[in-house]
Amino acid sequence: MQAITKLSKTRLSTAILIFMSIFFMSCEKNEFAAQGLFTNWKAPQKISRSIASVKPTDKEVVHIIQYQDPKQILIYCKLNTTKVKACYNIHANQVLNKYKKDYGPFKSVELEHLKQQFSYQDVDQKLQAILKDVEMKTSKKVKKLVTARKNFCQKNSKYFLEKCLTQYLEKDTFTVLNQFHGKHKMNGHEYLFLKKEINKQLKKKLLKAKAFIKKQQAI
Repeated sequence: MQAITKLSKTRLSTAILIFMSIFFMSCEKNEFAAQGLFTNWKAPQKISRSIASVKPTDKEVVHIIQYQDPKQILIYCKLNTTKVKACYNIHANQVLNKYKKDYGPFKSVELEHLKQQFSYQDVDQKLQAILKDVEMKTSKKVKKLVTARKNFCQKNSKYFLEKCLTQYLEKDTFTVLNQFHGKHKMNGHEYLFLKKEINKQLKKKLLKAKAFIKKQQAI
């Protein structure tokens, strides 16, 4: 009876994960959101700027970011095309043109401020800084899952090691993702974007685990 109950719970958990995946995947082709969790996320970062770049005032930064967070455009492009930079620049220019139409006209120095806030390089660096911060926040759970999988496969799988290590990769990805999402609510695009990043993070650590086990087996 207990075995049946356990099996039912496992099937229910799997069904929930599949449903959530389908729900968020339906968002993937939609237009990017104006705001999200990452809009006001404060992460340590080092933004490189050219000597000629102009630093905008806090008021200007807040206004344009409230109008449209450029990180949301970048996330949308990273999800939907391999030509990320071209996609981003097209959509960013469209947003800036609409912003200038709604709130302009602007002086040349103000236009430089706006362009700087939507610079592909700066926005990408900010997004990468957020990902590193998220990786630190999820590292404990990732390590726990990878260690458990490594220990099990080291004892029980000699000939199908990689399959053993990666057979629950998708499930573990959702476990980490949904634990994070439970504490930090994301929009659909952020959810899908972070799913891919966590999946890559797990895969990388599982490959390291495979190399470690192979080395131990060779001794």
